[in-house]
Amino acid sequence: MLFLYQATSISQALTQLATEIINAIPSIILFVIIVLIGYIVAVIVSDVVGRILRSVFAHSTVNISASLVAGTIKALIILISLAIAFSVLKLGAASAYIAIIAKYLPYLAGAILLLTLGLALINVLVDYMARQMPVQDPFVSVILSVLRFGLYAVIITIAAELAIFDWVPLISSYLFY
Repeated sequence: MLFLYQATSISQALTQLATEIINAIPSIILFVIIVLIGYIVAVIVSDVVGRILRSVFAHSTVNISASLVAGTIKALIILISLAIAFSVLKLGAASAYIAIIAKYLPYLAGAILLLTLGLALINVLVDYMARQMPVQDPFVSVILSVLRFGLYAVIITIAAELAIFDWVPLISSYLFY
């Protein structure tokens, strides 16, 4: 009798697993469609932005990489499409973890955007300041280097706070000051 009960419970478990897999197929297909559309939109938008920035900065003295900005925008759009796709994915018990990941991805995208554009704009600012000071004094170059690395530290700290410390429980960002 015990053997018959175990066989029935195993067959019921396999039947339930097959039912859950079949019920998850539409959300998986929707997930793949959203990710593909997001990727296509990201490629198109980043190409357009890259062309515009290359044409705008072609004759400018500002030294900012158009491909860096275009790649950042591409990554940002892909992360947003992944967040949207994860939010529609229904996988039973794993949905709670997927919801946490979907909620985290925009913060990660913001940190990536802040790091990429912030560091590029710091370089533009400090290079501009160096061009405005015609004196080739070593003290001025040291001050500009300290300013550059200090601003790097500020941007990295803000990005780490945004992407890591708000999401990792029981770890304070003040441990690193």
